[in-house]
Amino acid sequence: MIKPTMSCLLFLMLVQPVYSASFDCAKAGTKVEKMICAEPELSKLNEDMSAAYRKALEESANSFLLMDQQDNWLKDLNKCLDVQCVKQAYEQRLPDISGNSRHYHFTLTKGEDTPVCDAYLKRLNETEFTSPPYCGRPENDSVEGFSKLKRKLLSPYDVHDLYPIISKFMSSANSERVDWASEEPQNQLVEKGQFRMTKEGLKVLQNSIDAGWSKFWGYNPYVDINNDGLLDNVLIWHGNDMSHGGVIGKQCGEYSIKFNMTLRLAQTAFVVSSNGSRLDVVKTRKVFSHPSGGYNYYSRNRNKWVVSKDFRSVGKSMGIFKYRGLYYFDTFFDEWGDFEDKRRITGVGEEDRKEARSRNKNIVNTLGVFLHQDGQTKQVCEYLMKVY
Repeated sequence: MIKPTMSCLLFLMLVQPVYSASFDCAKAGTKVEKMICAEPELSKLNEDMSAAYRKALEESANSFLLMDQQDNWLKDLNKCLDVQCVKQAYEQRLPDISGNSRHYHFTLTKGEDTPVCDAYLKRLNETEFTSPPYCGRPENDSVEGFSKLKRKLLSPYDVHDLYPIISKFMSSANSERVDWASEEPQNQLVEKGQFRMTKEGLKVLQNSIDAGWSKFWGYNPYVDINNDGLLDNVLIWHGNDMSHGGVIGKQCGEYSIKFNMTLRLAQTAFVVSSNGSRLDVVKTRKVFSHPSGGYNYYSRNRNKWVVSKDFRSVGKSMGIFKYRGLYYFDTFFDEWGDFEDKRRITGVGEEDRKEARSRNKNIVNTLGVFLHQDGQTKQVCEYLMKVY
């Protein structure tokens, strides 16, 4: 059978508007090419991918982004060492590129017989997700007991003052040069130009929003995320970074063969001032930060376990909902671990990483629900998500 080589396929996908759907298997050079030629199922998947990609390119409003995504996917594909990896790669990528919907099913694994956990399970499984649940969960009143939250999308100009502050906070949350305890030091540093948004920065942010890599929203009316009777201005920033090295150009929920997990654009929650120009660091940390205070990893230089100084939120997929008068937030956990740091993939040490990946591989598809009340954030529910 004649099909394109992977290197040839990559070139054709990136350059020509029409593609050959065949290559000479007698000239197959890489291990992946040989597996495709040897396995009829893989050959069919290869042909389906070629046709789906051609169609997607013709219909795409952002062909350069699509080509970048396909380029990254092909590079990952060529790292596969067995047939199952190649098959899984195609099956994960084809629904995204062909527009076929995936189905997501949640199982309650913690919080059984708790009303909010049972009700949220019902709402999750009744939702027809048009994008992966990592990108967000419902905030509606489709199930009894829930109140509908109204999002207010924000433009680059709306976050003009706040964007540089949050960027600094995320990258150096414990810097001794910045006193994050109140708004006044922020005001002083803004006046000195340290937190000033440049014209170039504003343009980059606008391009990021236009490309779908970033978006910001608040809530109108505000939400009482502390459940103390006072409304808080909570801002959600979708797209401020990405797991594994800040990879840009990946859509929320895209599968990575290299890491055997789903890369996702971060969706982080912050409490900000009522006018939206300053970050309320105290409340943000109190409500949304992980109990560990940072990322727990093994330092080879120090030969011991250390906790980084970076701000670490409970997870990188934050969302908010209201049930029977109380406000909750939820998030998928990431590779750094659960709320107690008992299940994690990253930071467990070279010797144990492979075993930890196998044992805790479901952590990135585990959704936790949290309630902040009486000054403490506690986990209430937990769900395991499966993709069909």
